[in-house]
Amino acid sequence: MRRIQKTDDSKSIMKTAHKNQKIGRVLSVLIFISVLLTLPLSAFAEMEKYVLDFDDHYFNSQKGEPTTLMLKRMLKQQHPWVNTRDLKLNNVILVAKSKIGRGQARLRVGRQASRFFRVAGHPKSFKRDHRKSFDRVRLYNPSRTSRGPWQINLRGSFKVRKIVLITEDTHLHRGDYYSWY
Repeated sequence: MRRIQKTDDSKSIMKTAHKNQKIGRVLSVLIFISVLLTLPLSAFAEMEKYVLDFDDHYFNSQKGEPTTLMLKRMLKQQHPWVNTRDLKLNNVILVAKSKIGRGQARLRVGRQASRFFRVAGHPKSFKRDHRKSFDRVRLYNPSRTSRGPWQINLRGSFKVRKIVLITEDTHLHRGDYYSWY
């Protein structure tokens, strides 16, 4: 009698556990769908990359004053069809090398500036053109907005191969969802 009662209890426990699993799955799917529906549209924004080619140009700062690279100006020169007013700068990838290995770079957007980041290099590899001799430094936008000039300040002797701008198009988020480009 006790044996039959134990098996009946274990069967009912298994049934309730199975029901709880189904309820848990349904709840997790509902939570996932509600999170997707409540996300802002900016989370689905299209990220765009613009490559600014510098062809291993040599930059040298004078008397401790950093050399300034004007990124918006270079973007308009190399990609004239881009409207910079509609772009939000997320980050920049600087592909460069410093002569002694103590070069520093920072990103300035508007009035905000990031801290200086070290750019690696070696005197023996400074004259080489091999792609592995260049350091890749990611500089994040220090400002919430992208108003004002976009600049990179360089301290030291540098060869800059290219700069990759990673941006987001804010024009799509002004209620103009059905525009035809």
